Amino acid sequence: METSVEFRDMNLQKFSLLEKDSFKPPGRTKLYVVPPLGKGTIYAESLTSYIKRLADAHSVSVTLLLHNIVIPDNQSHIKHMHPYWRTAMHSVNGSSSMAEQFVSMFEVEILSKLVGMTLLPLEDIVGRSGRGTLHKNMNICPLCINQMAQHRSVFIPLIWWLEAVSCCPIHKTKLIDTCPACSAKLTAVPNYTPLGYCPKCGAFLGEKNLKINNYEKTAQQEEIVQVASELILYLERRTFFRNLFLKGVKHAVDKFSRGNIADFEEASGFPKTRVKQWLSGKNHPRLDDLIKLCVCHHISLVALCSGIITNMENVVVHTNIQDLLFAEGACDR
Repeated sequence: METSVEFRDMNLQKFSLLEKDSFKPPGRTKLYVVPPLGKGTIYAESLTSYIKRLADAHSVSVTLLLHNIVIPDNQSHIKHMHPYWRTAMHSVNGSSSMAEQFVSMFEVEILSKLVGMTLLPLEDIVGRSGRGTLHKNMNICPLCINQMAQHRSVFIPLIWWLEAVSCCPIHKTKLIDTCPACSAKLTAVPNYTPLGYCPKCGAFLGEKNLKINNYEKTAQQEEIVQVASELILYLERRTFFRNLFLKGVKHAVDKFSRGNIADFEEASGFPKTRVKQWLSGKNHPRLDDLIKLCVCHHISLVALCSGIITNMENVVVHTNIQDLLFAEGACDR
């Protein structure tokens, strides 16, 4: 028999300690928290990488993690996407509706903010189509993978997913999207194989040394990496809005072409009417075009999306991979 203990409040009214619905304990999650890696650095982890590491930490496949644990019953249509993974799972790292669904589902389960592991903060500017935003296959730096494996913390940074970025920010080597051993394409989220290994043949993808022709140290690619690195640093702490971005583009046109949109498009290397369509609202800009614009005029992408024009910021990266793995704010700006 349940015992009811009564107290009196300051108004001398009786209330029961076991009064129905007087206390509701916080809901429990099905998963224990796996801390994201690279947080606060330019090597902030991508959401697909985090999903894979979360599955490995619970000793289940990615399919089992999504089907039986994370995806709620009222969104059962998502459970039938498994054959769709090889071509679409990369969009989970972007600004698509799929990214929004996955972020909200996993945030409920692990009670942590994950939006900075995607490009969702840019959704109002670049839209949800994903054109010119992400590589379709996982891209990696073998030297980074080898160093990560030494610390037993292999993961895929979001910056490696950006279509405009083709070299490693640390080693200046070409990013690869195929297995050196069997030439198979690297899938966005391996279902069973741990990160750092080929999903097809199981070969380790890390290397201690690379041939000289694997290095891509060009001035343009270094500037692209600088622009992309600054953007990655701000994704976790800022949401960007289209009205401010359009204001920034107008300022850029005035500053570099005295208000002449056609001259600005030509100077930026764009086809005619591209910038005009941005300003009219007909089209969303592609992320690779925005990065190209900023490299061409040596301006900050974060500032442009915030409605102002400033010079490109120099992001200096600590080359110690351990700092990028575990320390927040490991980049000096």
